[in-house]
Amino acid sequence: MDPDCAICSSPALAQCDCEAKGLDTAVRQAETRMMTTFFADIRAWVRGDAQDYILTYFNVLTTRRRDSHSMLIADLTERALYYYGTRPHPTAIGAAHGDLKRGIDEDWRASVQRYPEVLEYFYSLVTFTLRARRRRRR
Repeated sequence: MDPDCAICSSPALAQCDCEAKGLDTAVRQAETRMMTTFFADIRAWVRGDAQDYILTYFNVLTTRRRDSHSMLIADLTERALYYYGTRPHPTAIGAAHGDLKRGIDEDWRASVQRYPEVLEYFYSLVTFTLRARRRRRR
């Protein structure tokens, strides 16, 4: 003999879905209570590591670009001194600085555009381990 519905007291023959809906609601509420902080911790870890990675990547790109810029300025200075016996023309220096600024902006754009793949990578490092079910003895 099957028991009546614990929610609406309908007879078992009616096969109402009150208990199933109640279980779904209880599962959602338990997930909200228990998993919200868990997911927030994962999100904070992924976000922090992704930001660190992107900033490190950006620093590598800009260091190369700044080194190249320094060599260009040195070359401009050396050529101007050799050919004209003076410092390089301010427009040449200004153009080089403008190129540096545009290059740094490109490096930042390229770095930020990598966020989706970097976030996916760090999320892929997260693992869940569930405890094995114990067999019931009958």
